[in-house]
Amino acid sequence: MNRARAYLGQGDDKAALAECNRVLDLDPHDEDAYALRAFARLKNESKDTESTTHVDLALEDLDAAIKINPNDAEYYARRAELHLSQDHHHEAIQDCDDALRIDMDFTPAYAVRGIAKQQLGAYEEAIVDCGKAIDGNVDSENVYLARAAAYHASGESDLAFVDCELVIELDAENAAAYNLRGLIWLERGSIEEAIADFDTATDLAPEWAVPFGNRGNAFQTEGDFQRAIRDYDRAIELDPASAGIYLNRATAFANSCNTSKQSMISRCCWTARATHSRCTVAEARFITSWANTIWR
Repeated sequence: MNRARAYLGQGDDKAALAECNRVLDLDPHDEDAYALRAFARLKNESKDTESTTHVDLALEDLDAAIKINPNDAEYYARRAELHLSQDHHHEAIQDCDDALRIDMDFTPAYAVRGIAKQQLGAYEEAIVDCGKAIDGNVDSENVYLARAAAYHASGESDLAFVDCELVIELDAENAAAYNLRGLIWLERGSIEEAIADFDTATDLAPEWAVPFGNRGNAFQTEGDFQRAIRDYDRAIELDPASAGIYLNRATAFANSCNTSKQSMISRCCWTARATHSRCTVAEARFITSWANTIWR
């Protein structure tokens, strides 16, 4: 196993995989070999287009390690992280609970559980778990970002802002941190700073609809309706199922002197054709009815 670890340390994950396979051929009950092979599979994930297969196989390896030794907190925490990467939040939380049952001071489990709870909307619990992870020296931008999002959703924007700053210190290319900080600037009425952060977020993540929609809101607040409409157009192009962006774009149309009633109504009606489960026909009709009301 030492040689497998050495291969991983050198970045040769394929050699590490081969070494783990040899160990398991000799001893199919070597829990460390299963756990290390899972890690090697994930290291190899970014080099292979079949990344889902790597995750599935890594989960199988961690299942095997836990079956052999159900009292190792690290195995549960690693599996929880994999569940979280697949948006299996409840499974991730259960594994973190099991890890903390074994070792209540195992801070990586608090980190994963905090992120999972933030994504599920359990913001107060997420803040507590992320705080325990950070206090335990888990210096991860993902944990700070999850706590920032939980603070923001709980109305604690000043604390969220501080965490966004910490995320950017750790990872200057974290688009989500710039987007969230931009939202906080916008809420404070600092439009110029908000747009600057949304600019950075859109540059870093040009295929992510959210910062385009948020920058559109900033432009609309500033009274620049044409630029707002362009951003809403881009956001809709990237995510045609986001009903709120259609409503915001309809508002921009209504406030723009250069746009006719028919253009606005027809583009609002397109919501019903372009969206699916996340925006019902009833919601699309509401937007259309609202737009008609503006022009009466």
